[in-house]
Order: sequence, then C-alpha cells, then structure tokens
Amino acid sequence: MFGCRVVFCKCHSLGCPWRGPCKEREEHQNICDFPRRIGADLLDIVRMKQEQEKSDDTRLLNTLFDLLSYEKIVFNGNLVLVRVGDSGK
Repeated sequence: MFGCRVVFCKCHSLGCPWRGPCKEREEHQNICDFPRRIGADLLDIVRMKQEQEKSDDTRLLNTLFDLLSYEKIVFNGNLVLVRVGDSGK
C-alpha cells in the first residue's frame, strides 16, 4: 500500500473493520454488509464500542491519577519517582 492513501469504510463507525487503499474503497462498499444490517445489530456494536472507549478512558485516568500521586518526578538519566508521604526510602 506504499504511496496510497489508506482509508476506512464509510461504515467504520458502525463496526466495519475494513481499511485499505482509497482506490479500493468503492469496490469494498459495494460488497460491505454493514449498511444492510438491522438496527438492533448496529446498536449492539455501538454499545460495545462505547463500553470499550469507557474502559480505555478509565484506564487512562487511573494512570494519570497514579502519576499525579508522586510528589516529585526527577529524570537525570534514571527516572526517580517519589510518592507523597514516602520518606524517600
């Protein structure tokens, strides 16, 4: 795919995993079954994607809060993290 712009299917937000060269997108969309799926199937896909994004957001926030719990972060060739309340042991 070198030299080609990689694109997603127009139904990517509905769960279609296809991605490929821009010049093949129209051909894919002629055979893509996502536009013909019933609403209940699509709703399940959207809900699963929302749950995954929520999980990813929660993991990111937990990591951020963990990093913010350090009193100081020093980088001098080696990363040194000292938690609030630690005596530097």
